[in-house]
Amino acid sequence: MNGFKCTKKEVETTVSVIGIKRTVKNIVWISKKLDMPIRTKSQNGSITEIRNLKKGSPPRKYFEIPKDYKKVSNMMELMGMDMSKHGAKPSKTASENKEFSPHIPFNLPKEIKGLF
Repeated sequence: MNGFKCTKKEVETTVSVIGIKRTVKNIVWISKKLDMPIRTKSQNGSITEIRNLKKGSPPRKYFEIPKDYKKVSNMMELMGMDMSKHGAKPSKTASENKEFSPHIPFNLPKEIKGLF
C-alpha cells in the first residue's frame, strides 16, 4: 500500500457516548514500519489514505511559538471581546483546573465529567 508492506485487518470498535453504544467495523491496512494504518475503509465505504509519505524531519520553525502569540483566558477574549466590563473573571484552562466542566444544560451519566 503506497510503497509500504501492510497487514490488512478488520477492526471492530464499540464506543459508548452519553449512554449510547455504537459498534463500528473498519478495514485497515497497517504498516509495521510506521506502526499505523496507511489506509482505512469504513463500513459506509469511505476511504482514508495516507499518500506521498517522505522520510525526514520537519523544519524547527513549525515547533516555535510565534512572536505575536498571546495567551487568552477564554473564547470571548480570543474573539477580541472584553468581558471584564460585565464582571466576567478569567477562566482557567482544563489543564489548570482538574475540576473544569463547562455548563451543560442536561445531566450526564456519572462516569462522564464533562464534554471537553
